[in-house]
Amino acid sequence: MKVGDLVKFKGSDLVIGIVVDDDKVVSPPKNSLRGEDRVGIVWLNGFERNITFQPVNHLEVVSEVS
Repeated sequence: MKVGDLVKFKGSDLVIGIVVDDDKVVSPPKNSLRGEDRVGIVWLNGFERNITFQPVNHLEVVSEVS
C-alpha cells in the first residue's frame, strides 16, 4: 500500500479512499501485546476532506499506482 493507491475496507463497497500518507503510523496498542500499523486515507465520499488513519489490515487495494 502506497501513496496514490485507491483502497476500501475489506468486505465493503460503500466508499473508496486514496492513500495520502504511507509512513505507517503505529497506533497505541489496545493491549500491551500489539499496536496496529495505520496509513493516512482521504475518503472520497464528499462529506469530509480530513485525513483519517486506518489499520492496514482492515483495508484492501482497489487500484494500485504504478
